[in-house]
Amino acid sequence: MRAVPALATACVLAAAVGCSNDGDGGGATTVERGDAAVPAALAGDGPTTEDHWHMAYAFNLCNPDTGEQQLATVEGDKEIRDESGAPVGAEPKYAATGVHSHDDGVIHWHAISSQATGANATLGVFLDVYDVEFTDSSLVFPADQGGGLSFSEGDTMCGDEPGQLSVTVWPDYADTERSVTVTEGLADIPVTRDDSVFVISVAPEGAEIGQPSWAADLPDLGARDGG
Repeated sequence: MRAVPALATACVLAAAVGCSNDGDGGGATTVERGDAAVPAALAGDGPTTEDHWHMAYAFNLCNPDTGEQQLATVEGDKEIRDESGAPVGAEPKYAATGVHSHDDGVIHWHAISSQATGANATLGVFLDVYDVEFTDSSLVFPADQGGGLSFSEGDTMCGDEPGQLSVTVWPDYADTERSVTVTEGLADIPVTRDDSVFVISVAPEGAEIGQPSWAADLPDLGARDGG
């Protein structure tokens, strides 16, 4: 298990629009995918029910008093266990999608229905399994994840700067220099590549966002569950 700081901070989310690219590929260019326009660097076909993909992820959340950025992940694997700890089933949203995590900072995407394949494969599917509400202007955790913290426009500051809600995506975990930062259509960001990285941030505009340290171990972490 990869230990990371628990969810324990809150920030304001300023209005945010657009997309930027920190590598090659023209991040402001969009293409149609299903009913949504997505950055061209993230375009592609989503997973099928034959695939078992793994993506590193983290929440990068600022401290409202100091502006310090802290990493966090959701807790639990959404499996139902008996008294001995043996898995005997799955919670409904995991059972319906085949998408969850193993307390390891990795999204395990082994889709078992159309809810998590093709154009329906989006970042929001994973977050919904954990009842995390995610829009372009708010991020709300349920009571069993960080005590129900919420982040919304106009509420607080990240230190002395207003915060911005964004998602930074590295299409290939091994190419740390090539990332796309998206600030609208966040829950609809497509899942189109195995071995990619997602960082959901509440941070001042222009803050440096990097991959979580465990992203470098993604192949090993993914292989631990046989996928």
